[in-house]
Amino acid sequence: MNNPQPQMRISFGRPWGPATKALIIANVVVFFVQALVDGAVQDGFGRGILSGVFGLSRYGFSHFLIWQPVTYLFLHGGLLHLAG
Repeated sequence: MNNPQPQMRISFGRPWGPATKALIIANVVVFFVQALVDGAVQDGFGRGILSGVFGLSRYGFSHFLIWQPVTYLFLHGGLLHLAG
């Protein structure tokens, strides 16, 4: 008698949900906007203006820039930062 063996499927989890897709898209968009804007406009410390305003910093914390704990999550330090 031939008893067919059940086939094993390799799965890497469920398909991405809408929130995950939205976060990935937001990160990609912010990466390219940051690359364009930070490359063109620098602040007085040699950082890009987006990184200076939206990146998490001691200055921002002490001056109550309340958006920084959220916005810094979307900023990147360039391609080497993403590769590492």
